Amino acid sequence: DDGLRLFPGNHQLLVGRGHCLSRLQRVAEALQCFDAVLSVDPGNIGACNAKALVCAEEREFQMASDLFRRSILKDPANAPGREGLAKTLTAWAAQKKDAGHVLEASAMLREAQPVDP
Repeated sequence: DDGLRLFPGNHQLLVGRGHCLSRLQRVAEALQCFDAVLSVDPGNIGACNAKALVCAEEREFQMASDLFRRSILKDPANAPGREGLAKTLTAWAAQKKDAGHVLEASAMLREAQPVDP
């Protein structure tokens, strides 16, 4: 917080604050930090990946996968984004399978496979 007082709007500090807040289970506040960065820099890889992780933990798989894909488009070598997308698609596929949507689950697993680093 002191850093943000000195350097308001610093993207790296906002993403870092969001990480800390998410670890404290203050999800809404964490998402506000990531959204503040993304509103100014929609392709910010750190904010995309960080928000995607929180969304995946909250089982908001569509949003998480969209954010991971956005970060990968910005940097195809983005290993955390690729790994996060693979894990998100795998978790989402498990949810779909449990709900009886086996074909959708299979398609997601096929998509996750080449993404995994």
